[in-house]
Amino acid sequence: MMKLERILALALSLLLMLGSLAGCGGKPQEDASSAEEPSSSYTPPINDDGYIVVTMPVTLSGGSTAKIYSEI
Repeated sequence: MMKLERILALALSLLLMLGSLAGCGGKPQEDASSAEEPSSSYTPPINDDGYIVVTMPVTLSGGSTAKIYSEI
């Protein structure tokens, strides 16, 4: 009986090891449509100086605006 349990334990451990390696070694498949063109065509607004324009809500800065800071 002891020999049968050892054989079953060995077989189970080999099966588990092979099952965990089953996903390894395959080449990842690439989507041909996404490789040729970008997924997003959004371009952020740019001002005259070439900087990206960012608009943020006043609540994000704790209720203070850039105008308030420039007046100090």
